[in-house]
Amino acid sequence: MGMETSDGRPHMTHNVAPDDDGDDVTTNEGATWAPLEGDPVTATRPPPAQRPGSTRRLRLRRSRSPVLAALDGGGDVLQRRGRDVLVGVVILITPMVVLNLWTTVLAFDRLDGAGPSLPGFNDDATTGIEEIALLLALLLASLTAAVVGVFAATILVADRFGSRVGLRPALSTTLRMLPAAGAGWAAGHWWLPLFDAWSVGARSDQVGGRLFLTLPVALVLTALVLYVVPVIVAERVGPLRALRRSAKLARMRFGSSVGFVASSAVLGGLLLAGMASLPALLEWTGLLTFGEYTWLANGIAAQLGVIITVPLVALATAQMYLEVRLDVEGMDLTLDANAAFGPRVTPS
Repeated sequence: MGMETSDGRPHMTHNVAPDDDGDDVTTNEGATWAPLEGDPVTATRPPPAQRPGSTRRLRLRRSRSPVLAALDGGGDVLQRRGRDVLVGVVILITPMVVLNLWTTVLAFDRLDGAGPSLPGFNDDATTGIEEIALLLALLLASLTAAVVGVFAATILVADRFGSRVGLRPALSTTLRMLPAAGAGWAAGHWWLPLFDAWSVGARSDQVGGRLFLTLPVALVLTALVLYVVPVIVAERVGPLRALRRSAKLARMRFGSSVGFVASSAVLGGLLLAGMASLPALLEWTGLLTFGEYTWLANGIAAQLGVIITVPLVALATAQMYLEVRLDVEGMDLTLDANAAFGPRVTPS
């Protein structure tokens, strides 16, 4: 279903007709990103963002440092579309928070902490249920990031192509794409529960060594599936095809992809820790005291940190996907050529 330019690069097309299977790949505002492989498609006139004389302006610029450009681009969209992004994130993560609380309560209520089969740090002070709750929390946090990633990519990709997607359309698109994104997350993160269980199930004196072994491998594996959600959103492909596409893009710019994963993890962790420590800092400076409600202040601060950090990283990931496509595939040159001469179609 894909088209290629004369040099073999994937070609951006618009308003395409369905392929032989009856599937089209139309994005918001009528724009279509032709997938990489398959039969050629028939293109009609480009959308307003592509037509000569259009007032819409593409927000695509090449950068010598794609990692910094991605982080800056994510922050830019979060700043300009903060209300829609934050409200949408609250709507999306609330069910995940409730699910996390429910699974934690269920673990403590149904499981026997003295059971020898439960993973744990082998310390007398723990029952093993805490580690199961931690394992579930890590898995749900990763899944939540994927869900928010769909929402963030929907807003950022449209913004970069001169369109504006409102809160309701973005949420509607997110809900439609959840099955594909969930399947892509599950297929691409099969290793996550194994790594988590192996690290969480260690004794206290073994945790550092196991994390030292697993983190580099997890960094590489995460980089290979980094672009799965943006590909699903922007190119309208299924989860398996998105996995192959993400791995290909990551291999083309492997150093930048791994560097982005590491940088976003460090910056996101620092931001989250900073937000979570605000109540303690306020009490330490004497500006505010929370007394018996310190636990509530800590909980609220931690949730605010999540609400800000998760969409920021998700927006930056979508921007990183565009940065790689600009660098590797010359996407901006293709769009400029389309605007000047019209989309070029490979004959059937």
